[in-house]
Amino acid sequence: MSTRCENCGFEGGIDPLCPACGHPIDPHAENVPAPAYPVVDAGVPAVEDSTVDRRVVVLTDPAGTTHVSRLSVLFRLILAIPQLFVLWVVGIAVVVVMVIAWWVALFTARVPAWAYDFLGWYTALYARVMSYLYLLVDKWPSFGDPAAVGRATAVPTTDQSAVVVRFPGPERLNRLAVFFRVVLIVPVYVVAYVLSLGGSIALFFVWLVVLILGRVPTPVFDGLAAAVRYQVRYNAYAFLLTSAYPSGLFGDPVAPADPAGTAGTADPAVPAVPAEVPDAVPVAPRRTPGARWVVIALLVLGVLSPVAEVVALVALVGSQSNDSAADADTQLYRAYLALSSVPQAHCASGAGQFDCVKRFDGRFAARVQSFDDAVGGIDFPSDVDSRVSTAHSDDAKLAADLRALSEAPTPEAYAVLVRSGSLTTDANTVDADVEALHRQLVSDF
Repeated sequence: MSTRCENCGFEGGIDPLCPACGHPIDPHAENVPAPAYPVVDAGVPAVEDSTVDRRVVVLTDPAGTTHVSRLSVLFRLILAIPQLFVLWVVGIAVVVVMVIAWWVALFTARVPAWAYDFLGWYTALYARVMSYLYLLVDKWPSFGDPAAVGRATAVPTTDQSAVVVRFPGPERLNRLAVFFRVVLIVPVYVVAYVLSLGGSIALFFVWLVVLILGRVPTPVFDGLAAAVRYQVRYNAYAFLLTSAYPSGLFGDPVAPADPAGTAGTADPAVPAVPAEVPDAVPVAPRRTPGARWVVIALLVLGVLSPVAEVVALVALVGSQSNDSAADADTQLYRAYLALSSVPQAHCASGAGQFDCVKRFDGRFAARVQSFDDAVGGIDFPSDVDSRVSTAHSDDAKLAADLRALSEAPTPEAYAVLVRSGSLTTDANTVDADVEALHRQLVSDF
């Protein structure tokens, strides 16, 4: 016998659950658990209904706007570490499941139910963890809260979950949109990423304010809740959980029943909550000027964050360059000091004088070579490379002159080398090279 669903008005259902929304329609099926999203009969081809709202609904308990536990807030980051670790570990499996779901949806125009359930669970867990981390709720997020993922067409009146996420349910997808999903999500990815950066920066200031006041200011609550909801909608769209393009960063259009937007909800699927009872049920982010400014502040902070990182990186590189130049100059001074400390030759006149002078020249040539090796081991800044190369060349000339003198066979040959060579000029050139290199290094400080 055909019956009519009291929830959505569907007629003709013969199963205990409505094939359109999953609501129990059989009087004897009151204890049948409702699914987390509308059920679609697998035997009936799914047809997209443009009038159905496919947006993901994220509701947050506003009790934090009146009172939060300061002790929980004080250690919030530490308390959130286990959940953040789970998100990271499970995220590996999410990537695999998402790839499988994409291929299946590309050929069948539908995400498998098991993949939808898993990706939906992960997205809901992400919403709870981020809401907890951003101080929106005091309740520690559970790993598998059955009340945290609700049906899109009904609002639980006895929901004990601090954060409720509702998905539209498996639907027939546009294969072309599935194929280009990676391209389509780029704009919203940028926005979500900027929000994440801004939230990370603002979190410290929010933490300090909440710790002092013992509550979350209402504009801050609504602004952060809107940011979390946008990130959740981005994840849901990327995971093919919905065909609705992420929106509502500054709030969804308000319900007709609440034109002023004071009910604490902006989603027609969620009943209006009286403003005087802020913690009646989890609510959607309110559209208020204060919340809008909070979201704008998050975006500005998110945009400025990479700029600040670049400036800091440039400053750090400059500082390291200055330190490098100072260190190179110190090492150069020590090497030159060792070269200049060659003891003077004291060769007595007589038969062994000539050999004594040649031994001194040989030792001096070895000292020049040691100086050149020391210069080669210094990590100079790149802007003095040409001067370092010139210094190496001049050092080699001076060392060669000294070795030639140390190898002279006779005093006469030694005298010829002294008169015809450029020993004095080469020695002065080495001194000039060191002085020029020192001046340029000092200018880099």
